[in-house]
Amino acid sequence: LPKKLAMEKGFDDVLYKNSSESHFVEEASTSNLFFVRDGKLYTPDTSRRTILEGITRASLIYLARNELGMEVVDNESLTVEMLKSSEEVFLSGTAAGVARVKTLTFEDESGTDYNYPSYEVGKKLKEMLLDIQNGKRKAPPSWLIVNVPTLRVQDQ
Repeated sequence: LPKKLAMEKGFDDVLYKNSSESHFVEEASTSNLFFVRDGKLYTPDTSRRTILEGITRASLIYLARNELGMEVVDNESLTVEMLKSSEEVFLSGTAAGVARVKTLTFEDESGTDYNYPSYEVGKKLKEMLLDIQNGKRKAPPSWLIVNVPTLRVQDQ
């Protein structure tokens, strides 16, 4: 329902905040949240079990740390203020892959817009992930399943 209401107002998605302390950011409706601030990649902590530990999220964390050499902060509660002052914001999910966020609007602040013109880190991670998925880049060994069973579904 929140995403539907947001779309009726002309927005693409919603950003959920922690329900007990609404100054912490959690995730979008079907995607994990990432942002870049001071050269570090941030994504909300999953240990409280309020955020899904997405496989795409884990893949991006791995690539950022091991391929881009970035420090990744994924074990802290992240505040709305940290998000607002970040340089870049993007989402990840199975269906979305990596999706850039250009603007965040906080309606509880009279519709204040926060713009994020940069998309360097998200774009690099998206390209690396797509290259792995399309066989153009070697995947880490732990990502591959050697004997994938196949099946054929027939109508009766």
